[in-house]
Amino acid sequence: MRRYPAMAKLVKDVYKAGRVVAAICHAGANWVDQAVAVDGKLITSRKPDDLPAFMKAILHALT
Repeated sequence: MRRYPAMAKLVKDVYKAGRVVAAICHAGANWVDQAVAVDGKLITSRKPDDLPAFMKAILHALT
């Protein structure tokens, strides 16, 4: 989805608005080998196997 300008704009707009942005796989940033990386309202994860930790981080950010 990152290849589509409209999608990239949507994600940028959501992030700029202070909302939570979460992505699993292919986040296009500096990669770290850990189940979840949280940078403010940006939450990323490496792979689908990390879903339990990923979802826990998302729920924490939303509460």
